[in-house]
Amino acid sequence: MPAKVFSDNDADLTILQDKTLAVLGFGSQGHAHALNLKESGLKVIIGLYEGSKSIPVAKEKGFTHTVLGGWQVSGSPSRDEGRSHPGRAAASP
Repeated sequence: MPAKVFSDNDADLTILQDKTLAVLGFGSQGHAHALNLKESGLKVIIGLYEGSKSIPVAKEKGFTHTVLGGWQVSGSPSRDEGRSHPGRAAASP
């Protein structure tokens, strides 16, 4: 049986438009997923522990940073600037 190939027409991004999406980590996969979501016009935050070597990389890609409960959280500057994030990352640093 051939694999089903999905395209943009198969996705309904309106379901996610008014939500904040969180990606924990900014390694090879987190980096790719976060940027794809952000470039699709969605609001994305990235959870990183304080002192993470990924913080400068996230800043370079256009994410801003605030500290939340011991985690570093990055948000898209176009949508998050000056906004507080009341949630907490579920994992511990």
